[in-house]
Amino acid sequence: MTTKEIVNQITDTYTINNRATDNVCGMEECRYLTKDGRMCAVGMCMNELSLKEFGTVMGDVHDLNEIVEQKVSDQGLDYLLKEEYKGHPLKFWKKLQQLHDNKKYWDDDGLNERGKRLANLIIDEY
Repeated sequence: MTTKEIVNQITDTYTINNRATDNVCGMEECRYLTKDGRMCAVGMCMNELSLKEFGTVMGDVHDLNEIVEQKVSDQGLDYLLKEEYKGHPLKFWKKLQQLHDNKKYWDDDGLNERGKRLANLIIDEY
């Protein structure tokens, strides 16, 4: 998939209410895979085996990439992704994760105007 297709898939999937977040000690924290089965923007692109093994990792994609490189494969994040999502730079995934994780970009219908601007910037950059 192209980065544009991935961004569009993410923006078509989420609203402020269905993002993969958990409330931890009064703070909203995003998860690759939540206890109730929701996945974040990166999590929904991960293969099933990877979600089982790394879905509860805390941290951003840079942290996840480092963990994978140290424990499993020098492919890093690409090792965890479904085939159709592989081949994009880590910076792209970080920006996509930031779009998903920050509630200021979302409303009940999906992306708000601020979120749409960021999504378009991501598409233009990658």
